[in-house]
Amino acid sequence: MRTKSAAAAVLQLLVAAAICGCVDHASKYTPSAAAAEAALRCALDAWKAGQPVGPVPDTKPVIHVTDGGRKTGQTLERYEVLGETRGTAGRTFVVQLHLANPEERLKARYVLVGIDPLWVFRQEDYELLMHWDHHMPAEEVPATAGR
Repeated sequence: MRTKSAAAAVLQLLVAAAICGCVDHASKYTPSAAAAEAALRCALDAWKAGQPVGPVPDTKPVIHVTDGGRKTGQTLERYEVLGETRGTAGRTFVVQLHLANPEERLKARYVLVGIDPLWVFRQEDYELLMHWDHHMPAEEVPATAGR
């Protein structure tokens, strides 16, 4: 599991670095507003259907979701895309999320970059990536530690 998370983090980092390195060609890597909103809705619908983060199955262009804000076991009951807002890169949308297990209602921002694949990042994940950082998994302590 850790290897998969580390590999995903490295891949995300490389994609973001490639996009950032092409600032003068940013429009080549920025989806249209309509394509970005459609991809965001597809990503959120996949979450509602119980799909984990990562590539959304059977999408063209490929849609890849990175969302470290999801809590284990928490489900998305419904959402409302409130609209596009200013962001630092790509397209940024504000979404009202209605969650269950535990019940929670929150506004989240999603940053969408790329054309194919089209990446859907929770804003906090995107910012971590831009600062060459990532969420660290909890350290597992071996059962024999301290003996």
